[in-house]
Amino acid sequence: MKNRFLLLIALLFSGLGLSAQTDVLEQLEGFDEFVNQTLKEWKVPAVGIAIIKDDQVVLAKGYGMRDLEAG
Repeated sequence: MKNRFLLLIALLFSGLGLSAQTDVLEQLEGFDEFVNQTLKEWKVPAVGIAIIKDDQVVLAKGYGMRDLEAG
């Protein structure tokens, strides 16, 4: 399952051809839902993801719960 997620991420970004910021946002549409669904499937409480293209941060975001006890 972990390898499937990593493969999907690699395929997603290998074919992006990121050019302009608006294109990047359009190409990342649905990414949040994908990550949240994967967290549920894997029963993982949280993950942090950073995407960097040409020395620029395209996405830096945390998903899930910061504190399991507090929910």
